[in-house]
Amino acid sequence: MPDIFFCPGADPVDRNVLTLVLRVDPQGTPAERAVYALGMSAYEGDRVFYVLPTDAWAERRLEGDTLTVDIMTYTSWLGELVAGVADPADFDPLPGPNPGECVLLRRSATVDPVEYARADGATLVFGAPADMPVEQVIAAMYAEEDWPIILGPRRDQPIESSNQPIEPPTV
Repeated sequence: MPDIFFCPGADPVDRNVLTLVLRVDPQGTPAERAVYALGMSAYEGDRVFYVLPTDAWAERRLEGDTLTVDIMTYTSWLGELVAGVADPADFDPLPGPNPGECVLLRRSATVDPVEYARADGATLVFGAPADMPVEQVIAAMYAEEDWPIILGPRRDQPIESSNQPIEPPTV
């Protein structure tokens, strides 16, 4: 099952944007559990959790048709984040591009570059079992069975949006 996909109307705050969704399994790897735990320290919005860019952020790179999404945080906050969801000894994050940063989770997928260009700049993280089909994940998002976690880019980078209207979802 793909862990990265695009979904129209997945952002419950603005149903008119195409959103990049990163699925993490709340019972999965230590890295997935750590990313899912970001919701515990996030700010509650209208049916979403917002993670401050001072706590964690999403870095996205498109090379040809391969999209890589890194969920990043600061090493100084890592122990607190991992506590209770994973054994810190089992959690060995990749070093980040800057001192004091680390990659909590890295996922890559083949995507349509045109579709990626239409997507909003925020990354929506949704907790769902790894074996759940994407159609069921999307249905669970629309039914608000769980609230998504919204991550923006690094705090010194603005969120860009295509602001192109899309067709409403049919579910």
